[in-house]
Amino acid sequence: IGAVIGGSRRWFDLGFTTVQPSEFAKIGTILALSAFVASRGPAMREFGNIAVSVLIVLIPMALIFRQPDLGSSLVFGVIWLAVMSVAQIPRKYWWALAAAAPIGIVAAWEFLLAEYQRRRWTVFLNPESDAQGDGFNLIQARISIGSGGWHGFGILGGTQSQLGLLKVRESDFIFAHASGMFGFMGMVALFLAFAILLWRCLQVSEVARDSLGQAIALGVTGVLFFQAVVNIGMNVGLMPVTGITLPFVSQGVSSLWAFLVAEGILQSILIRQRKLAFQPG
Repeated sequence: IGAVIGGSRRWFDLGFTTVQPSEFAKIGTILALSAFVASRGPAMREFGNIAVSVLIVLIPMALIFRQPDLGSSLVFGVIWLAVMSVAQIPRKYWWALAAAAPIGIVAAWEFLLAEYQRRRWTVFLNPESDAQGDGFNLIQARISIGSGGWHGFGILGGTQSQLGLLKVRESDFIFAHASGMFGFMGMVALFLAFAILLWRCLQVSEVARDSLGQAIALGVTGVLFFQAVVNIGMNVGLMPVTGITLPFVSQGVSSLWAFLVAEGILQSILIRQRKLAFQPG
């Protein structure tokens, strides 16, 4: 079920808007995994509990990968790593995971990724090799970022945006479009805003009075950091195109709602650590 857009079945069409369930699945998975880790406590050292934690993430991750949506599915791996950082897992399991990671990457490349997904991972290293195909938008994104100068061209964006050469500029390539609008100074302000936001999220994990709040805060921080780095990285040509939104910037109702819900949860955790400034009479 669901609407097919661009060859992927990722949305529910409600008529007045479309909803992407995977965005809310990120929040649900953070809450579910955090609750599981907090409830087990020291028992998370046991292999059985570690395996269950993997299943909590693996099920939605696999379903989203089948849509197909490689970018969003990778976010769930980041959620597991971020939340499990508060669990008392023996170091040997982390070493085993690090040793198995290269094998898993090779296996995914050979047996899981479709041809177009593999092509994205190779073209970003040399967009000029397919300048009229998969590399076209990468080249236009670099031009848009470089031509923005210090202050940009204003709200209409640069030439690449105005002529329609920069595709998907409202979501995947919003950073390149914004660079053309506001230039280098605008992007510095954006980086500063993200740095402050991530710092505040980490502060929530520090002041949380229990492991549940700490795990939730780290999970949300991990998603925010990962999506911002990947989206900006693919715009500047440091990472392949994976279709991940830039938090609070990319167009997309589902993404915005999901991140607002996440920030609301963190705010709830934060305010419960503070004493009231007054006592009711």
